[in-house]
Order: sequence, then structure tokens, then C-alpha cells
Amino acid sequence: KSVSPKKPLFGLVMTDFSDSYGKELVASLEEASDNNCFLILRRSIGIPEREDKIIQELVDFGVSGLIVFPAKARHYSSEILKMVVNRFPLVLIDRSYKGVAAAAVSSDNVAAANKATNYLIDLGHENIGVFMPCNYETTTIQDRLLGIVEAFAEKQLIANRELWCSDIKSTLPFPEASKREDIEVIKENIKKNPKITALITLEYSIALLAKIAIQELGMHVPRDISIICFDSPELSNQSWNFTHIKQDEKEIGRLAIKRLMEMYHGEFNINSELVPAKLIEGNSTSRIKIKDGLLNK
Repeated sequence: KSVSPKKPLFGLVMTDFSDSYGKELVASLEEASDNNCFLILRRSIGIPEREDKIIQELVDFGVSGLIVFPAKARHYSSEILKMVVNRFPLVLIDRSYKGVAAAAVSSDNVAAANKATNYLIDLGHENIGVFMPCNYETTTIQDRLLGIVEAFAEKQLIANRELWCSDIKSTLPFPEASKREDIEVIKENIKKNPKITALITLEYSIALLAKIAIQELGMHVPRDISIICFDSPELSNQSWNFTHIKQDEKEIGRLAIKRLMEMYHGEFNINSELVPAKLIEGNSTSRIKIKDGLLNK
């Protein structure tokens, strides 16, 4: 009687997941692992020390490989560096570490942000505000900012960084401000920069705050200010939906498991894989109207 080979046990360390991003990714990883391996899921809640501790525990427990969605930290995790040096099967998802030779699978954030920016510029918007969380040192956010700047440059326009705001603190894994405080921050920024006609928010949760801020200023989305964001919960037919960049969580999950299985079988390939994202039109963006020869937002 032939004995079927034992399936490897892998660890999956996520910062967290929500309806707007992560839930589909976890489902896809689980689905892709079905016939290949077993997964133990742990959450770091975005705390680097907790991430290190979880990784250590999983390795001590005897996992044969790890998929890690790194905590939103500036510094490399010492545990992740140790694995890279020891050639332990490891795949990073969503973020890579500059200068660290680890396999990574993530969305093509530069191209996605370029697409979002071009979409707004094509609708006539040039004074575009960018709202981001205050911990914008992650490669994901840096790549998105690069894509925004590139899109302006390609159109021979200058991205006005004075319209950018990196003071959003309520959307962090451990909020450093209340949503109300952030809504006030957004209102102040819009009042200070009345020429803004559109916003790119680098997270869905920031788009929700921006919409409230705009309405509280007596303005309308998208008539007065358009909003485009990254990620969104599944679109519903009835309700109001944001124009957004949809990451292909299914493909990221599938590739991460495939890559980890290859490493487990001894094929070490540390190239990063970038997965294209799509732009989904919703109700939050519109063309700038020109009235009586005057530009009217």
C-alpha cells in the first residue's frame, strides 16, 4: 500500500485583514494550499516585535516555510533577515524590503498608482491631493507615490506635493488619532488648498474619512471633489461605490503558495513578482466641467 507523501506545514503571518483588503487574500491562500500544504494563520497587528515573536514560535513549532505580510515598519525584522541568510523558505507578500534578497509577491503598485493618476488627469484634474497614513515608509506606499509622480511627468505636468497630506493616523493598525481628528485634518487641508479638485487616497479607510470631510465642508463628491482610492469592499449593486484600484488578491495568494512550494522543494528563486491591479469605476469621480469659459469644479 503506497503511503501518500506528508503535506508540509507552513506559517502565514498577516498584519490584519478586512473587507477592503486581505480577506480575499487569506481565502485565496487557503484555497491554493488545499492540496499542497497546511497553513497556520497568525496576526501581527502591525507590531514588529509581535511579528518577530510569532515567526520565532512558528519556526520553533517546526513549520517548513513562511508567508509573511510584513508589519508596517521601517526596519527589517531580525527574524526575516535570519531566514533570508539561512535560505529558509520564505515569501513576503504586499511589501518587499529594499536591499534584502527575499522572494516577494505583491501588486504592481507603481503601475496601479500611475493608472489611477492618469485616469484623474484624463478627466481634467491637475490639482490632485494625495492622502496617506503617517507611516508612509513602507515600500507599498513609496511605490504608489512614485507611480503618481511618474504619471504627472509623463503628461509634462508637475505633481504639487503641497497638496499631499501624510498626517492620517486613525487607520493605522494601532490608531494614533480618532477618526474625528483625521476628518478635521482632511478638512483643514482642503480649506488650505481650495484649488484641489480630486483626491487620491492610498487606503480605502482614508477615502471614507475624506468623503465625510468634503460633505461637512458643504461640498459634494464627485461634483466638487473627485476621490479615487486603493481597495474597496466587494461592490454592491445598490449602494454608492468608490472609483478604486482593485488588487488581484486571488493571484497574489496563488503565486505566494506556488513560490513557497518551489522553495520547499529546493528551488530558490528570490525574484519579486508583480501582479497587475485593475481600475474599477464607481460614483466618486467625474470630469471637471468648464462653464462660460471658466474652469468650474
